[in-house]
Amino acid sequence: MTTQASGSPVSSFYNLSGPEVVFVTADIDWAPDYAVEFMLAKLEELHVPATVFATHRQRSLVDAGALVRVGLHPDPTRALAHTTATGMLQNLLDIYPEAVGLRCHRNFFGQNIAESAAAVGLRYDASHVSWQLPWAQAFVDQFGLVRFSYTWEDGLHCDFGLPLDSDVVDLETPGLKVLNIHPLLFFLNCVTDDDRRAAVRSYSDLTSAPYSELSQHVRHGWGIRDVTISLIERARRMNMRFAFLDDAADAALNVTEAL
Repeated sequence: MTTQASGSPVSSFYNLSGPEVVFVTADIDWAPDYAVEFMLAKLEELHVPATVFATHRQRSLVDAGALVRVGLHPDPTRALAHTTATGMLQNLLDIYPEAVGLRCHRNFFGQNIAESAAAVGLRYDASHVSWQLPWAQAFVDQFGLVRFSYTWEDGLHCDFGLPLDSDVVDLETPGLKVLNIHPLLFFLNCVTDDDRRAAVRSYSDLTSAPYSELSQHVRHGWGIRDVTISLIERARRMNMRFAFLDDAADAALNVTEAL
């Protein structure tokens, strides 16, 4: 397995010699501006670079700082009723022209979207979850798109009912370690997804949910935000390097082009 993995164009990010590299990503999911800003401020305080997948124009992402790379987070289940896959992606690229990757909402990704992503100049996709899978890897598909898996996220941690303890998250085995967080879960500090549903059920447009109302649902005891921060701090204690998915995609494509 080690020999096969070392031949991958992304092998330098596979932690083959021990825990070395971790990626932090986030799916915006139409969270209100203040929830996104809260998450980004905390990540900046922790000096963590993050790849953030945007669903809409968000003020902190349009003018993102050096610790943020923006990707696209389209929802094909909504958008394709009104436009093509290419049009859906282009609409988001018009807002975030520097984006080079995507993760589809609910991981709703297929060959037609891959082809459209390559056609508009995107270089990678991260719409597949390999939950806590050792030896998670990436590959370059037939359209020249680098395809990543993510291996942990806050929402699934809650859905599985796992202990609120970062030690249950695998960082030690070889393979990609791609973490994913959601600003609303982070802001609310949920314990279960029912907490999030209870907080947002009255809003047809989550982006405009007032802070004065949503903040009343913030959990002040130990929750998934604390687990996420503890996980980041644990990776830091392990001397793992935090990287952008853009970097791994570029490394893979450079190797592929050289072959």
